[in-house]
Amino acid sequence: MAALNCNEQQPCHNCIKYQSNCIFVTDLGQQRRNPVHPKSSMSKAGQSPSTSVIGAVESLPVPPLCDLARTAGFEPRDLELMHHFSTSVAKTLSYRNDIQDVWAISLPKEAYSCDYLMHGLLAISSLHLSFSSCILSNREKRRDYADLSTYHLHRSLAGFRERLANISTENCVPLFGHSSLMVINVCAQSALESGSQPGREHLASHIDMLMKIFNMCRGVESILAPYRSEIFQSSLSSLLHDDYRLTNAYRSHHNIDRTLTEEPPFADLVNLIQNEERGSQKQNEYLDALTKLRTAFRFMHTASQPLEPGAAFVWPIMLQRDSIRLFMHQTPLSLVLLAHYCIILHYLDGYWFLHGWHKALLTEITETLPSDLKTWVVWPRKECWAIEILGQ
Repeated sequence: MAALNCNEQQPCHNCIKYQSNCIFVTDLGQQRRNPVHPKSSMSKAGQSPSTSVIGAVESLPVPPLCDLARTAGFEPRDLELMHHFSTSVAKTLSYRNDIQDVWAISLPKEAYSCDYLMHGLLAISSLHLSFSSCILSNREKRRDYADLSTYHLHRSLAGFRERLANISTENCVPLFGHSSLMVINVCAQSALESGSQPGREHLASHIDMLMKIFNMCRGVESILAPYRSEIFQSSLSSLLHDDYRLTNAYRSHHNIDRTLTEEPPFADLVNLIQNEERGSQKQNEYLDALTKLRTAFRFMHTASQPLEPGAAFVWPIMLQRDSIRLFMHQTPLSLVLLAHYCIILHYLDGYWFLHGWHKALLTEITETLPSDLKTWVVWPRKECWAIEILGQ
């Protein structure tokens, strides 16, 4: 099948040709040309719902919507994707049977009456197929599934943005489900970019992409927080299992505790931060980020085994916005902390959408760090290349 790139006009030539509703009029194209934020309704907590999830997905290094000769709705081929999601993909998103059932049964049921959630589900399914070993050697077929994933990803965003701007108790459950899918999608897209997919170029650094994931995690958390009780009572409640409650308990640790200042390598990192940023406001921000990184490590060793992929997002969910800004500027100390975070990612490398992240990220950090700080990545590199993956 010949695939012609969309020219991203409003409407684009592909949508004119196939008489399809063009998302570049109301979705991605408008966002790029005229950045207008939708009017946000106030949540139960008195805060506007975050648009970090949308921003992270829209800035992915994916190609424009491809010419798939489709209408705006669903087609018979999507049945293949739905079947693949329920029978195969769901089993790769968790080790726990109850959570696998949520992905395989409960989430599709929610998607039957929610088009944007269905498109998000199909985007993950086709993306997973592009990773499958049975088609790795088939350049055209692999690109075909990747383009199909892009199509469904783009289609999912318009409805998601509209509902996110008017979040309520009635629609918070599918919004939460879609947000969870989008976190997986961003991680998987980055894994895809770092691989050897034919016809794809590496357009963003792993550090940049990680920052998008961090911001997305904060966005998902902001969506979840005011409606936690509704989601706990929904069919998707198992996604918020005991490990999530454990995370909430750990989030109360805001200060540098004694174990942090006494345990290597965290004690050494405290000394490094205090020496590099003595008396500055940034010192407190770095120490806060380090405290929460230690909490994420503590969570990793306390949570049920094998680890669920949510362990990768404990740290970014707890980080303050000021700390994330330091990471976005790739300051030397923030890179040192990110290098240690790679150890957590290594423990989760068995999940296809996180596979390879720790090595690619740690390699980039090592190349970016000033020479006088490179010794601080020796321990993370030793851990990442030596320890076995939990649950394998």
